Amino acid sequence: MRRVSKRTRVPVQVQTLALGLVLWSLHPVPEWWALVFAYGVAWVVMQWGRGRALRFESEAARWAVTAAVLLAPLAILWRWGPDFRKAEGLVGLGTHLEDRRRLEADPAIAPPAVWTDRPQTFYVRARGAASLEMELGKEGPVLRGTEIGPGLFLVGYDPAVDGRPPGQGAELDVAVSADGNRSRRRLRRFDPAPHPRWFCQSPELGLAAAPSEETDALILVHRDGTMSHVETDDGPVDCAFFEVDGQARLVVSHRYATHLLVLDLDLVEVGRLELGPFQGRLAVDPSGQSLAVGLGGSDPRIALLGAAGAGRLEVVGRIRLDGVPEWITFGRDANELVVSDRLERSLLHFQRVDLDWTASESLRLGRPAVALTRSHGGDRIFVATTDYRPDGKAHRGNHFIQDQILTVDVEAWSVTGQFMTARRTERQQFPGGLDAGVSPMGLAHRADGSMLVSFAGSEEVWQINDDFRGPPRVFDLETTELIAPHGVADLGDGVWAASSPAGGAVAVFRGSERIAFHGVAQSDKELASASQSADDLAAQALSLRRGERAFYEASRSGMSCQSCHLHGESDASSHDIGQAPLLPTLTVRGLVGTSPYLRDGSFPRIRDLHHGLAEPLMRGYRRFAASRPEDLERFVESLPRRLHPEHLRWLRTRSASDPLVDRWRRGAPLFERASCSTCHPAPAFTHLGSHPVRALFPEYGEQMPAWVQLDTPSLLGLGDKGHWLQDGRAHSLEEVLVEENRSNRHGDTAALEPSELETLARFLEVL
Repeated sequence: MRRVSKRTRVPVQVQTLALGLVLWSLHPVPEWWALVFAYGVAWVVMQWGRGRALRFESEAARWAVTAAVLLAPLAILWRWGPDFRKAEGLVGLGTHLEDRRRLEADPAIAPPAVWTDRPQTFYVRARGAASLEMELGKEGPVLRGTEIGPGLFLVGYDPAVDGRPPGQGAELDVAVSADGNRSRRRLRRFDPAPHPRWFCQSPELGLAAAPSEETDALILVHRDGTMSHVETDDGPVDCAFFEVDGQARLVVSHRYATHLLVLDLDLVEVGRLELGPFQGRLAVDPSGQSLAVGLGGSDPRIALLGAAGAGRLEVVGRIRLDGVPEWITFGRDANELVVSDRLERSLLHFQRVDLDWTASESLRLGRPAVALTRSHGGDRIFVATTDYRPDGKAHRGNHFIQDQILTVDVEAWSVTGQFMTARRTERQQFPGGLDAGVSPMGLAHRADGSMLVSFAGSEEVWQINDDFRGPPRVFDLETTELIAPHGVADLGDGVWAASSPAGGAVAVFRGSERIAFHGVAQSDKELASASQSADDLAAQALSLRRGERAFYEASRSGMSCQSCHLHGESDASSHDIGQAPLLPTLTVRGLVGTSPYLRDGSFPRIRDLHHGLAEPLMRGYRRFAASRPEDLERFVESLPRRLHPEHLRWLRTRSASDPLVDRWRRGAPLFERASCSTCHPAPAFTHLGSHPVRALFPEYGEQMPAWVQLDTPSLLGLGDKGHWLQDGRAHSLEEVLVEENRSNRHGDTAALEPSELETLARFLEVL
């Protein structure tokens, strides 16, 4: 008897799915509705065919035919995969879900990163717990939390006091013990490399020095090209060569240490002067008798110092300020000071009559000073800036930037000269190539009337005449490994030096000839060789270096991220960013773990801004770098929020009776009662979501389409801003709570008394 083989068949449902994919691939539309529509048509066809399934002689034949039919449509589906994810809002979904998972699990830590170079604070939520400890790595520093509310703790960490965490991984295994219950959490770890920035200089001595704030070191460069360095105290910011009792000294200011450090020229410590933390720029008067120190923190001021005998310094005068001084320099003599204010985007002019300092009317620039220096006579001040609009009106045009150097006549107190270096107005309409002279970052005036200018965006140093006549002499640093140069210094006798924070290097030149190169950090090749995996500190350091370069690198439109986000901060200016209203620049510090990004939350990851903004709006970059989006994301995530002065004071004692803790305990209940925590829950003070504009601010949003959303930002670092809300319309936190919440939808602030609103505003300042 003849045996009949059993035939196999493809199920009707599989045939329907296959037919749907084939139909969709004939005219692929990268949206889910198109796939559903194609499947519906296939289902109708199969029903019309009465569900007859194809039959095959063998299992192998069935799978061969199925694969042949599906190969092309599946390839097309794979090709359109990124567009599908973008169209359906699924790009970066994993990042966003991970951020949410991390913040919703108890105990939760914010920020989710540890920096090993600076003091910092964490908020840790452990519901129901009365005590908490954090151990940074196995056998690492153990940090005890201070309870600041029910189940919420403030944890302080200062590497200089507590020690560095062990290990070489880019992630840190953290043990959190809440009431003795131990949990494991993973935090990002950032170990910054040496970052020599701006120089102080003494051409007469043939010396220049550059502090590296991240590694607590000072690099001294000699005219002959040799270099030496010394460890300083916590967070060196600036330095100055100053004569004390006939001896040349090198004075160093610090962000976190409470004293000025005085060194001799052999870099041996010879003295200290207590001034408190948050010291900033230094300036020496033309006679060499006075030293000015900018001081920030909660009491911004300038301290004037003089020699007190026996090689000591003393405070001989003070100038109170409304804002933190960014750059300071003397004018024509010791009785004249010029100070830049970033938030006000202006210059301040102070003159001393007898013992009193009086201020002239501020000189409005429209954009903040990026760098500042004086002429040798002090009758002129040179200012690098990204635009000049004394009327306060912003240029229209997407992210409008006009890099330039201004001359300020000190006696007339007016701008008397402009030298455009990049992004000239006529270039706005043309894509062109990369401009030269992008992002002027360092200025050094020379005795011969010329000036050296370093450009971080286009990696050049220019020598120009201080009257801006004649073409510049251009030194191209791209071939010298000196990437994104910041500082430039005159060493006398035609010798000059430049520094690269991103590359961790200093180079010395005689004219255009490089006579010395000092890598104070590991080179790219050394980092690549030292890396054992994609997740160790060497690999992360290399990625951070590339990301920092990308942050300062000029796009083809003649601007960079740095152009608007000064070293990660806001430039306190408003820009047309492809939308109708002008919007103020936001800081990009402290963004790690707070996806999504931008005001409307339209970018789930920081890397997506590269494809969504840098490529289409800034015209991309001249250099190709396949990893640029990821490197840029890692660099931005490595930027910590600025430490609030009250947090630093608390860190010194970590006392439960500190005024900061008292502010918290008085303000936190009001924060809850006003329903602020509904959208801004601890510890990150954001729920990582968004809201329709009209739902929160009906008056503001009445002219906007109903679909326009607002991202819920983290409130950490809120007190550092000069203006608040998405368009900067509120000039104080009280305005945010009262005048800009008349409909009482942005929290229930109507439930609070006026005195309670003030207490709440003071609480928000110190988050």
